[in-house]
Amino acid sequence: MTDGTSASVDMDTRESVARAPPRARLCTATAAVTDGTSATNARARSSTRIRIPIVKSQIGTKPPEPAWSPPARPPSPRRAHTAMSTKVAFVLAVAGSCSLVTGIGSLQAARASAGGRLAVSAVGRAAARMSAGVPFTSALLFDCDGVLVETEELHRTAYNQAFDEFGLTVGGKPVVWTVAYYDVLQNTVGGGKPKMRYHFTQTCGGEWPAVTKRAIAQPVCDDTGMALIDQLQDVKTEFYKKLVTSGKARPGVLELMDAAIATPGIAVGICSASTRGGFEKVVDAVVGKERLAKLDVIIAGDDVQNKKPHPEIYLLAASRLGLSSKACIVVEDSLVGLRAAKAAGMRCVITYTASTEAEDFYCEGADAKLLDFGSLPPLSALFEKAAVLAELLEGARDPKPVSVKA
Repeated sequence: MTDGTSASVDMDTRESVARAPPRARLCTATAAVTDGTSATNARARSSTRIRIPIVKSQIGTKPPEPAWSPPARPPSPRRAHTAMSTKVAFVLAVAGSCSLVTGIGSLQAARASAGGRLAVSAVGRAAARMSAGVPFTSALLFDCDGVLVETEELHRTAYNQAFDEFGLTVGGKPVVWTVAYYDVLQNTVGGGKPKMRYHFTQTCGGEWPAVTKRAIAQPVCDDTGMALIDQLQDVKTEFYKKLVTSGKARPGVLELMDAAIATPGIAVGICSASTRGGFEKVVDAVVGKERLAKLDVIIAGDDVQNKKPHPEIYLLAASRLGLSSKACIVVEDSLVGLRAAKAAGMRCVITYTASTEAEDFYCEGADAKLLDFGSLPPLSALFEKAAVLAELLEGARDPKPVSVKA
């Protein structure tokens, strides 16, 4: 082939690439670089090709390079009520560079709430920083119920309404959870379904309840018992959503969250054992959509197999943020949450409530405990330049017993 013929073919190739869709452009450009009669012509064509902006975005395809661990996520609004994951691979070919930057995202699909709103998965600053090669150095993770807002009494009321709706009885007596008993439950078991299972299998000595107001047979084994609990939880969630029409944040907690969000290097998230249906109502009303959009990770009880005190929810948060457990501080209000955080190898601050203040949090390993964050600007007492301090809330926390200090 003569030089004139080669130049003509090269011009035709450029024109066909320009007319082609993005995926075809990438394939055509690659083929043009590797096909030719001489290394010189191949380099010349390669030089021409990299001036063509190429952006490839494929959903549901396996990328050419191994996924990151934890996976980086493509930027999107930072809302997070996760349901299921879809692999997303994107390739950027930058003008003047022959390198391809490949990122794998876990874009978790949305689920409509009762009002028809689509709950879009949050990917947050974590995605932007990871894709830019600037990971977080630490994280501040909040529980929801009892930490952001005191909702435990609303939960108890909703459970009792669900029990009454089904007409549950054990030993001929209605199933009712008192305030004192619910305080025991919330400091023993995390999550609604585990609480009910604990009640029937432990407190009631393994006697599953009779159902007097619905055509449901009394459970005789764990499988049928859990099937009833599933139905009870769904009804309880609907009652709870009606009760949580408005809420008031605990003193200082949103100010602390805002300060962490504004600090470079600190990731911020919410990790709640509550089911997504009730959880959404609380965080939308109390935290607010604008603030939620700035969070980096949000995990509800539906998103994990094991509920607190199992550490899964906090280990999952650290994995998504690309952080070690030692770089994370958890804010909790109960022994169950504290045990989950410590089992995950994380530091834990307790903001106790009237229901939990009598618990021996320091004996269980809490790094600090106090009533709330209302009387001090605490971020500087937790982090120094986005690094976790050796002593948390020193001078502001409740005093530690001498035996714990030793």
